[in-house]
Amino acid sequence: SVDGVDFKVWEMKHQRMPIDKGDYSHNFNHCARKYKIAMDVYTSKVVWISGPHKAGVHDKTIFVAGLKAKIPQGRKFISDRVYGAKAEPDDQALPALPYPCGDPVLANFKARARSRDESFNGRLKFFCLLADIYHHDLKNHGHVFEAVAVTVQYQMDMGRKLFDA
Repeated sequence: SVDGVDFKVWEMKHQRMPIDKGDYSHNFNHCARKYKIAMDVYTSKVVWISGPHKAGVHDKTIFVAGLKAKIPQGRKFISDRVYGAKAEPDDQALPALPYPCGDPVLANFKARARSRDESFNGRLKFFCLLADIYHHDLKNHGHVFEAVAVTVQYQMDMGRKLFDA
């Protein structure tokens, strides 16, 4: 399953241009950095991280540039509707999007996978360095994010479940 998460960062001030549209996140109405995270559906392990990207980069662009070629032929990935409902003819990896008229058991499985991703993303924001506006050098934001993601994954491996059910 694939999901994205944004984190607020301090916007560099410029004398002539008030904002950089490429850094703008619609989630926060603020400058941000974006990460894409793929988790294994059955083991709840992070298998792929991409970022930091400017918040203005579309999620599908990040997916196509990084993860799309790594998904085996004929496999699907669970995601929200950001990847679009129509696959291109050369797409080998197809999104398993939410479908309200489908099998309720499958819909529940997909919903649980997406909620697990959201819970993982929420746990990343338990750490103040990522929850608050990041005021440090932006070239270190990726290192901070990876350290926090490894810590959260370690907590899960040591028995701290994302949610019980």
